[in-house]
Amino acid sequence: MAEKVKDPHQKIQAYTALYIAQQKAGLTSDAFDNLTLVKNLEDSLYSIENTKKIAEIEAKYETVKKNAAIEELKLNRRVLGVSLALLLMASSSVLGYFWFKRKKEIALSNAEKIIQNEKLRNAEIELEFKQKELTSKVLQLARKNEFLN
Repeated sequence: MAEKVKDPHQKIQAYTALYIAQQKAGLTSDAFDNLTLVKNLEDSLYSIENTKKIAEIEAKYETVKKNAAIEELKLNRRVLGVSLALLLMASSSVLGYFWFKRKKEIALSNAEKIIQNEKLRNAEIELEFKQKELTSKVLQLARKNEFLN
């Protein structure tokens, strides 16, 4: 009957019952053999159960490990995104600074050119005025010299 049972727990109970019956019947040799068989079955069952527990624990550990790795990757991705955004903001600030500085330099250069052109025009006007004044003085001196002669 014990051999026909598929469940290991029931098999152990059946052989234990047989062991007890053989011991009470005075069949100590057969009882000892059945006791050895019961202990082997218990050890085997214990081993199988421990193997299953170890496999479950390993599976849980791997799951936790993978979840931790996924979370770390998500965190790294967020940090990378924030870093990239900060880098873009910093680079756009630097580029904006140089663009405005260049624009200011161009405006200053244009203003200086306008001022130089105005000074040149004023100098030309003053030169023309001085030439007319000099011509006028030369003519006036020539008339005085002619009058004196």
